[in-house]
Amino acid sequence: MNPYLSHIAFLTWIYVLLLAVYYFSAHAHVTYCTPWGVWGFLRSPFLIETLECRALKWLFNYSHEYIHTLWLFTSTYIVKVIVDFFAQLKDGVHGKMRTPERTSLVD
Repeated sequence: MNPYLSHIAFLTWIYVLLLAVYYFSAHAHVTYCTPWGVWGFLRSPFLIETLECRALKWLFNYSHEYIHTLWLFTSTYIVKVIVDFFAQLKDGVHGKMRTPERTSLVD
């Protein structure tokens, strides 16, 4: 297998795993740490400081930052590939592209 493809596959698995952690931690935090209703509103200041809620918040924040970093890395790599592609087009296949001769109206 191509080493680049194995790296892409590995990063894709990390992305999917972090996306699942982000999704489930966000929903678990809303469900367990900020219950709906008046009673939930009154309990939420005490629930927020429990270990479970702090751990869910940490998972949510960590996965969010890591996903953001992966998107930044991916977009930077794509821009690099595009820039390299256009640089190769500019140089041409066999060196510099020939530019048309300049013609002037006055000889």
